[in-house]
Amino acid sequence: MANKPKAIGTAYETQITRYINSWAGEEVCERIVLHGNKDQGDLRLKARGFTLAVECKRRTKYPNKAEEQEFREQTDTETANSGADGGVLIVNRYRNGAERHDAWVHLSTACKLCGVEYPENHKDIWVCARLYDFCWLLFGHPAWEYKGVEQ
Repeated sequence: MANKPKAIGTAYETQITRYINSWAGEEVCERIVLHGNKDQGDLRLKARGFTLAVECKRRTKYPNKAEEQEFREQTDTETANSGADGGVLIVNRYRNGAERHDAWVHLSTACKLCGVEYPENHKDIWVCARLYDFCWLLFGHPAWEYKGVEQ
């Protein structure tokens, strides 16, 4: 019998992949498999000329501060393992749609994505947005809003 927590995690990663790709209107996000003994994140996202390692966490209750810190450190480690330009931590909001889940990025990654200079004196700052807003930042209007509309 399949490992139930692993199956739940896989289903969540697939849900997030589909949600992000629906915004982009193309396959910019994909699930990745474990490479050797160094985890490289759950998903790979290509946007704005950058490659991002995405770590997904599905929980039945929102993580406490210590767990949040552990998840951020894990995201940093997996981003470094993958050689990606930055990392994204996506944490579900239990019983909410994917658009309301949290997308955490380090301030340096947010600055890269927005094309602004990173203030070097802000070493350990992470910023959070709803996944809807994060996708809006990356892709603009969701592709699904334009289906059936003549340009």
